[in-house]
Amino acid sequence: RCLGHPGRSGSGPGGGELASWTRTLTDCADSTRSLLTAARPVTPYSTRPIGQSRSQQCSELMKRLQSVEAELAKAGEKSDRLQRRVEDLEGERADWNESRLAAKEISRADRMLSSYASAENDLQTANSRLAGERDDAAKRVESLEVELAEARAQLVAMEGVMTQLGEASRAAGDEKIKAKSKISEHESLLAQAETQQQQHEAEQEQLQAEKEDLCQQLRALDAQLKKKQR
Repeated sequence: RCLGHPGRSGSGPGGGELASWTRTLTDCADSTRSLLTAARPVTPYSTRPIGQSRSQQCSELMKRLQSVEAELAKAGEKSDRLQRRVEDLEGERADWNESRLAAKEISRADRMLSSYASAENDLQTANSRLAGERDDAAKRVESLEVELAEARAQLVAMEGVMTQLGEASRAAGDEKIKAKSKISEHESLLAQAETQQQQHEAEQEQLQAEKEDLCQQLRALDAQLKKKQR
């Protein structure tokens, strides 16, 4: 667990040492169980076989205590070795973590370089495309300059035509003014003629009325004459 990879005795630095460390822990556990067994209270005297003297019991107890002390000494030595190994493994783990972080940085740098290479390829492709578009634009500009020159020539020609048309328009305007003047004169004469015609019509109506009156007078006189003749 100190290495951060439980159950993987062969992964990372110190994999074999981790297995040895596990075995040492197992030995310590066994020693602890032995010590617990040795430290159990002495069996009550009543349960001892009859005839066993107190001195024999003390002798056995001393032997067991010596055995326990020996086991404790061994366990202490193993604990010291284990502690030193733990410190070594922690240092190795720190180095390994640094190496792993360095590997991650290298991998990230490789990905960045790959991304930069891809971006550079895209940039070259874009530059090639823009160069082609620039050439096409230059050709189009040349074509437009030719068309502009032709359009300017046509404009000059059209300006000449417009000048001629302007002169013709001015002449036509003068003729139009003259025609309007003649039309005005004709309209005036026509109005006078219409007025005279209306006057003639009025005179004719008056003469017609006078004629009818005279006819009536004649018919009346004729009737009177016929009466007198009768």
